[in-house]
Amino acid sequence: MRVVVADTGPLIIFGRSCGIEIISAVAKEILVPPTVLSECIADTGKPGAVAIRAAVETGLLTRLPSIDLSGITKGLSVLDPGEMEAIAAAKIHQCPVLMDEIIGRTVARRIGLQVAGSLGILLMAKRLGAIDKVGPIISDWKAAKYHLSDALVTEVLSRAGETKTPAP
Repeated sequence: MRVVVADTGPLIIFGRSCGIEIISAVAKEILVPPTVLSECIADTGKPGAVAIRAAVETGLLTRLPSIDLSGITKGLSVLDPGEMEAIAAAKIHQCPVLMDEIIGRTVARRIGLQVAGSLGILLMAKRLGAIDKVGPIISDWKAAKYHLSDALVTEVLSRAGETKTPAP
């Protein structure tokens, strides 16, 4: 994947656990809309905020300029501002959106966008040799109360060739 626009949830979970570098092993450029960035780093005490801010400062994340949502918001009104902006940016840049929230993913697909999820990024990172195992990372995410359905976790572990289900 060459370019991806990231939503808040994936940035926070990667920032607080295994690192934004894993996303960059899969996507050469990670674009972050202003509202998403604000949601991630406005409160420096928020999990992952320091790592996300550092990733912007080092160029690992590319901060996008403000996005004019007029004319693009049709059908996006069910989303929060960050999701709306991430989807609009992905549409403008004609690239996938990295998003885990189900409603946002549904809306993005409905308007013709390719959607990547955090677990999909882990699978791609493992295939590329950037990580050895997805299970320990998933365990960390579950311990942090990141919502992952058991069925999806089982499928991802199977696709990764890992059979042990991580403990929550």
